[in-house]
Amino acid sequence: MRSLMVRGMSRGLVALAALLVTIAAGSALALAWSGVSKHRGVGKHRASAICANSEAGGSAPARCSGRDILRRPTLVERSRLFPRHHRRHGHGQPHTPPVDPGTPVDTKAPNTAIVDGPDPRTTETTASFAFTASEAGVTFACRLDTESWVECDTSVSYDSLDAGLHQFAVQATDAAGNTDPTPATQSWTVTAPSEPPVEEPPTEEPPVEEPPVEEPPTEEPPVESGCDQTVSSVSAAQSALGSASAGSVVCLANGTYGGISLSSSKAAPGVTLTAANPGGARIGSVSVNASGYTISRFVIDGGVSISRNVDRTVVDHNRILSGGHYGVFVCTAEPPDQCEDTEITGNYFDGKMSEDQIRANVFHDGDGDGVGLLVEGNEFRGNTERGGHNDVFQTVWVGDHLVFRKNYLHDFGGQGFFVKDQGKAIDGFIASNNLIVDQDLPCEPASLCSGYQLSPWQVYGPIANGEMKHNTVGWGSGGGTAVLTGTYTNIEFSDNVFNRLSMTDGGGSVPSLTGSNNTYCNDSGWGVPPGSSTDCAPAFLNPAAVDYRLANGRGVNWVPSQQHYGP
Repeated sequence: MRSLMVRGMSRGLVALAALLVTIAAGSALALAWSGVSKHRGVGKHRASAICANSEAGGSAPARCSGRDILRRPTLVERSRLFPRHHRRHGHGQPHTPPVDPGTPVDTKAPNTAIVDGPDPRTTETTASFAFTASEAGVTFACRLDTESWVECDTSVSYDSLDAGLHQFAVQATDAAGNTDPTPATQSWTVTAPSEPPVEEPPTEEPPVEEPPVEEPPTEEPPVESGCDQTVSSVSAAQSALGSASAGSVVCLANGTYGGISLSSSKAAPGVTLTAANPGGARIGSVSVNASGYTISRFVIDGGVSISRNVDRTVVDHNRILSGGHYGVFVCTAEPPDQCEDTEITGNYFDGKMSEDQIRANVFHDGDGDGVGLLVEGNEFRGNTERGGHNDVFQTVWVGDHLVFRKNYLHDFGGQGFFVKDQGKAIDGFIASNNLIVDQDLPCEPASLCSGYQLSPWQVYGPIANGEMKHNTVGWGSGGGTAVLTGTYTNIEFSDNVFNRLSMTDGGGSVPSLTGSNNTYCNDSGWGVPPGSSTDCAPAFLNPAAVDYRLANGRGVNWVPSQQHYGP
């Protein structure tokens, strides 16, 4: 019995001792944790809050206890550094959350584009614009001419506009505060409408006694304004031209006619054959076999051919239709024959020809004015490569004093401006202020140039004493590589804007040029002329309206809509 009691008391004493040890250990642990908490600035209630947050979906682990906290002191520290944020009571605003170092910062500005606007030339004194941007959620600022920027919606209208040139600009700003550094712009001209004539009230005259009635004289056919004679047949036109004195103008009445041959040379200033009403007379081919003729204001259905040793021919403001012929063949000759002082100006070359829209051989400056062949202010469209070297403009046999200026080539295929095969240098070479865009028609068949376009601008040397300046070439849809090659002597290349441009040795050597202020996008792995800088997105004023001018003055300085082509 006593041994059982002793054993029972022993068990009780052991249990009591264990309980006392446990209580002592717990107190020590609490004191230790309290020291840690005070050291870290976090109390027991903070740990409880962390655990509560974890149970409510916070950032801490889902299961949280005192042992977890001791094993994971970073949990407490992280919660101290990055506390959860709650909305303040009353009118307080929420705290700004910390920036995640891994979140990318938006620094890309939106691109702004005008999608609707007035015609380039109009009599309307109101104008409406619609525009968009490459990003959603942007705001826009608009400006008219030199006025201040004002906030605007996705469209804007103006009224009571003065006559003259205007420019509208718009720029987008995205939600991150990035503003388009190159605002979209559109220029247009408001022209004053012609005033109707003011009718004066009739003045009452005193009655006058009527003279006796006389028989009217026999009337001659009416003569159109500016015409010395008006005729209505090919034979009558050729007869009138044959007898016409220098400076005469023979007009062909409205109608459709066959081909015309001009065979009697005229002294300066020559004789003009023109449509009585511009575009009202349609003729077949024109064969110029004698010097001193101007052919003007016709619709020409068979092209113009200028024979060897024929001088002072002018082909001016005609519409030359497509067909199985050249548009204009300048000098059907080889050296030593030549044609002097030829001018092709203001014409509209409309569609594909059997070969070139203009073929130029052995042109020569005969009167010493610095121009042997002038090709200026023409519009060319629709020609394509069909295996016969079908170019817009091509020289073959050497000439001198070529001026190719202010021409508009568009919506075509094959080569554009092509100079090659001269046996000696073209002395006097000016190719300036030309616009060549949208070289996008395929070869026929497409396998002739599958996957690429021929060169829109290819000039083989030798050429000497001249310039290539202010040309804008190769932009819009399609477009091949412009090529400069061969020997150039005293040639300046400046203020040009080419999409693809290369100087190669295909003509025997890489050209040597002077120049500055040129822009290009791609050099196809070759060199470029001096003074050239890369820009693959020039800020043209309004390409959608074929306004390829630049504010920095490079490239063309004119707009096709302000020119007059054809009759």
